[in-house]
Amino acid sequence: MINFSLEENKVLVRRYLEEIWNNGNLTVVDEIIAEDFIFHRPVGDLKGPGALKQYVGAFHKAFPDIHFTLDNQIAEQDEIVTVWTMTGTHKDEIMGITATNKSIRLSGVSIIRCAGGKVTENTTYWDRLALMQQLGVIPR
Repeated sequence: MINFSLEENKVLVRRYLEEIWNNGNLTVVDEIIAEDFIFHRPVGDLKGPGALKQYVGAFHKAFPDIHFTLDNQIAEQDEIVTVWTMTGTHKDEIMGITATNKSIRLSGVSIIRCAGGKVTENTTYWDRLALMQQLGVIPR
């Protein structure tokens, strides 16, 4: 297996955020996401590129103007820790919540593992309570 530098892995993760999440370019998934990719979430893991495409698609449908700003990145060995801020306007159903047309701003941290020039694993932590409050589902 070819070893990739920390900087190359950071570039890969930036590409993952920019091209897949910000631009919704799902063809890039096949290029940079490993077949055995796993996305760890509190509500259950997603496995494989196809599941990631569906997940990203659902967020782009719900927040068509979704945008992730990369606030910071730290790399060590095969893991890239990325601190990000997400903004968007809620235009369609997500997680059982009908469109509210409200703008949101959330912060989160993703720990992304890379191997062989592919993203293999993503563990993301973000403030679901803040999302529910900003959408008006629960009081602030």
